[in-house]
Formats: sequence, C-alpha cells, structure tokens
Amino acid sequence: MCKAARPAFLKRYPTMFKVAPKAITSIISPASGVIAELNSIMEDTPEIINSDPFGEEWLFKIAPSNWKIEKNTLMNIEEYFPVMEEKIRKELKK
Repeated sequence: MCKAARPAFLKRYPTMFKVAPKAITSIISPASGVIAELNSIMEDTPEIINSDPFGEEWLFKIAPSNWKIEKNTLMNIEEYFPVMEEKIRKELKK
C-alpha cells in the first residue's frame, strides 16, 4: 500500500482508467473525492484483483468529497450483482 504520489480528484462515474491485459476494461469511480491510497501490489500483479476484489485485492482508497449525498446511491454486492447480470444479458443479445 502506498500514498498517492500527488492528489488526484475524481468525479463520480467518469472512466478513471482502462486496464487491458486481454480486454479493455474501464474502471469507473464509485464516488467523488481524492485518491488517498493506492494498493502497490496491483502494480506488479494486477490479475489478482479477480481472486479477492472485496478483500485484500483492492485498487485504491478514496477520501470522498460528497459522501453524505453519494453514499445513498451506492450498492452492495447483493444489490449490484443482479444489475450487472442484466447488463451482460443485454450485451449478449446485441
């Protein structure tokens, strides 16, 4: 784990960066704020994000700037999983 080299302000929802080992994947910011900490393990072995994304294998920590409003629109994994399943179904039908 390491501190961000310089503060980077994030706006909620825009694509933060793209990852492309085998396919291009957009990483979208879940909240507005500043990147407070980066997980340095991910620099050397980014593929481990698939093994424990909700535990030790996180990408970054955000110091939120609009938490009181944005927290009410976030979903936990139980809420988010069906939403993503539906998006995948729609994509497969294209």
